[in-house]
Amino acid sequence: MKSLYEAFEIILKGTIALLSYPKLLVPVLLTWAIYAPTILYFRYSFDWSVYDLKSQLSIHFLIIFFLSFILSFSCMMLLELIEHIESGKKASLLKAFYDCLFKNTLKALPIMLLWAIIWFVITILQAIFSRKDKNGGGNSELNLENANRTLSGIDNRMTTIQALLHMLNKGVRMISFTIFPAICWEDKGPIDSIRSGFNVVAKRWQIFLSGYLLTEVVLGLIFFPIWIYFVSIDDFNINTPIYVDVLVLIYISFTWSYYIFIEQIFCAELYLWQKNYLRAVEVSKKTGRDIPEFSEIKKPCLIDEIDDFVDS
Repeated sequence: MKSLYEAFEIILKGTIALLSYPKLLVPVLLTWAIYAPTILYFRYSFDWSVYDLKSQLSIHFLIIFFLSFILSFSCMMLLELIEHIESGKKASLLKAFYDCLFKNTLKALPIMLLWAIIWFVITILQAIFSRKDKNGGGNSELNLENANRTLSGIDNRMTTIQALLHMLNKGVRMISFTIFPAICWEDKGPIDSIRSGFNVVAKRWQIFLSGYLLTEVVLGLIFFPIWIYFVSIDDFNINTPIYVDVLVLIYISFTWSYYIFIEQIFCAELYLWQKNYLRAVEVSKKTGRDIPEFSEIKKPCLIDEIDDFVDS
């Protein structure tokens, strides 16, 4: 129960930090601006029929690698912004972008590739266990309503196995988000970063699992109005005006971005918390004091007056 509270506090304070630093949401909003058109294009406009199975699988993998790249890049930009703030500096999107592009991306590529491979395998398994549409695959016409259904995931009715695979995919994504701080904050290579990220997850697995579950609860809560909306228009055959569809699209854009943001900031703050703990342990050993408990170390917070990177 304590771990659940700790995870909740990290997510809550990360959310509150958006009020003071709204630019923290910009990287994932930019990712959405690329992610959404990519999904819609390959769902509605791309002619898959002209390619054989091998080519289709290759294209699917390239799409997934591209998506893992932009999600990873947004995470690293957020990490750079957090470092700016926790160093007592002004958060700069341009500097964060520059550092990600020229300092972090090359070292992060193997992790992105590994993530993409696992994501691809999970996607193949989801396709194998998919529930066949008796209506021949549903609407293939691109319009605002269908775009909203696709981007919200409402048009994907998952089997139990698919739901489990979805949860596995989320876990891999959050572990990846926990690996990137080692690259951005400690300038480690891919192997050492993977080791550091897994060490955080292994040492603080209860808090990590609590954050995993809470972020999924948040997803359910923020997308519940969308589910109600689509159930209502389906059951009552309502033809919604275009401005309503536009508002729904805007809502989906911000809720999806917020969902990815809380995953990223939770993993970042958990890593920083462990980093601060290890630093406290090192100081205790040098001064001959008792080794502190992890819970005795103050959780990092973007809205407090402590600059966690100043003395790191």
